Amino acid sequence: MSQEDAHNSCKIQGWSSNPEDSDHDQCGESDTEKTWFPGDGICPPTSEFLACCRASYQLWAHAASSPRPDDGLLITRITRAFVRMLENVPRFLYHPPKNVEVLGTSGTRLTVQPSLRMRTTEDMDCTQHYKWLDVVQCLGVPVPKSYEMTTMQQQEISLTSAPLKRGHLTSIVLAWSYILSCRWVEILQEAGWNASIQHEKGLQIADSFWKNLKLQKCWARSSASLSAFEMLLGSCISEGLEAELLTGLASVLMLLSRNERPWLSPPTSIPKTPTTPASTCSARSHALYKLWGCLDKAMYLSSTRAAIESLIRSAFFDSSVPCDLLGASFSGIREALSSADEFDPQRALHAITNRRPHLSPLWAAEICMDPDTLSYEVLDCLPPICLPAALWTGTMQSFLQVAYRSDEPADLEAKLLRAREFQIAYFCQPSIPVPETPAPPFGETILNNVSREVETHMAHEHMTRSWQMYWTTKSGAKKPATAQYVLELVEARMEKDVADYNFDEE
Repeated sequence: MSQEDAHNSCKIQGWSSNPEDSDHDQCGESDTEKTWFPGDGICPPTSEFLACCRASYQLWAHAASSPRPDDGLLITRITRAFVRMLENVPRFLYHPPKNVEVLGTSGTRLTVQPSLRMRTTEDMDCTQHYKWLDVVQCLGVPVPKSYEMTTMQQQEISLTSAPLKRGHLTSIVLAWSYILSCRWVEILQEAGWNASIQHEKGLQIADSFWKNLKLQKCWARSSASLSAFEMLLGSCISEGLEAELLTGLASVLMLLSRNERPWLSPPTSIPKTPTTPASTCSARSHALYKLWGCLDKAMYLSSTRAAIESLIRSAFFDSSVPCDLLGASFSGIREALSSADEFDPQRALHAITNRRPHLSPLWAAEICMDPDTLSYEVLDCLPPICLPAALWTGTMQSFLQVAYRSDEPADLEAKLLRAREFQIAYFCQPSIPVPETPAPPFGETILNNVSREVETHMAHEHMTRSWQMYWTTKSGAKKPATAQYVLELVEARMEKDVADYNFDEE
């Protein structure tokens, strides 16, 4: 691949692969001597930058143009992937100790701060086996979250072959909001706390799916989250609204972290169906019914600060791209997911559904709720990282989760990968926070440059090996909240040569 071909494929804002196109004269060099990097080995060579850009472009352009299975198989695939992502996530407020510390007062958010204990080494000679991470989770907000209604024409978004029906989606969002509210009350009651759902007398909810529920007076007797879920699921399957069902759930899960009120279309009524999901036997309905079993886990993610946002933005994480090539990778991805020189959310959703089906409901919801912010932030800003959410869901978000190796002749007594240096420092020094960039540091360093703490732990093979959640009590004590979950070791190498950039499909 020539540099010219790569340049034609990847329009890199602010840069040119042709030295004559540059307005900058570097140290009086001739045009033929101009290059993108001024030296010091920090900025990558032109060939390496373009190769990375081209590889990212090809990977995501292929994902955006590849056909998908028929709608029934696609919904089943997406649902199973979404449920599988939640498999090891803890359940929301599950069996908290009576003396668990709850922070907040009247008029503020109520939160708990459990801790994640991450085991990083099995070496018995090491004295630093664990890394502790504090987690902030919201139990409740003083003012209910709400939506804005708009009659303006909205962009068509398709999770399957047909565009999402925005009016029906609004009704389903309201339905999921009620179901999660019911489940929240039930969970608090199971924990021995006082909680209830209260409605103003004569309160009129949008004339939609929930009119049927009101007429049956289900909510007057109990929260009945399972009954409401089965009713919603049966209606969505009967009316072919499975894509809206998944997108609606994701929309409610991300609502807690939104400062601005999302815009929704006026609700459209969904007919009540007598069919119960348990009586259906299709693979699609069976997969969708499993959403109920992971609802408490989805609430756990939703209540955790930055968890949902980090999952959405993890779609483009590539462990082989070092931090000095992150811009090249993002440039290629943006070009692959653009139409008419603008980021195309629908094209991005198509690609993510093919490559990351477990994230597609969250992406569909994000596009529907806040397309402008998504278009600006998705490849222009560093993604947020929530390492606990990454470990719970098995989602790759940071180079801290990857064991890096080098293909060059090993000389452990002389050099150390910068990525490994930072990993060791992070795992063994409590004061070091999670880095803001997901990409690994590039290059190597000589051992004379590393700190004493890093040198002490170099032979202990520190990595993310297992995790366990703990409650924090009022006395500051830690009590186990979950079992210990062992993580699979993920290995990778950082690309260096042009020929290396041939990323595999996942």
